Amino acid sequence: MDVELRKFRHDIKNHFMCMEYLYHNEKKEELDQYFHDLQDAFLFQEKIYATGNVIIDAILNHDLHSSCHENVKSTVYGNLPEIKSVAAMDLCTVFSNMLSNAIASANKAEVEEAQIMIRFYGGERFFSMVISNSFTENEDGRKKKKDRNHGYGLYNIRNTVDKYKGNFEQLIEGDMITTTVYLPI
Repeated sequence: MDVELRKFRHDIKNHFMCMEYLYHNEKKEELDQYFHDLQDAFLFQEKIYATGNVIIDAILNHDLHSSCHENVKSTVYGNLPEIKSVAAMDLCTVFSNMLSNAIASANKAEVEEAQIMIRFYGGERFFSMVISNSFTENEDGRKKKKDRNHGYGLYNIRNTVDKYKGNFEQLIEGDMITTTVYLPI
């Protein structure tokens, strides 16, 4: 899988250039086929999770498989409705940062059985993404921070959620932290 991912990354700039050319020359059918072929090539890893959204599925299926330590138990619940009001790039920014933070925290958690629980809910006007994960606090009650780049992911999540007039919440209960994002459908 690592070799396939490296091959894909090596050629992605050229793929984007070709798709841009097709787009600007109004070659819709060719662009559509190119995009689907590229998407099929990217989904070389085993697909375990299916939420109803390809962006979320790609992140879940990659990150939970490649970044979680073996001792971290992960579970995923729920589906997402069709999301028309949030750009795919922004959805990626929000969810990839949420999941990355959760994985990093669960991997470092000093608990007997670390876990990550991901839940998706769809309503009539909003959908939510909820991630609960194990974490360890410092003596002063804050999460452990070792990386000087820590915090940019939360900043990017909050900015993107604000852009769509959504809502961002975090709640700590015991050795679990829950991050919830609400965005318009």
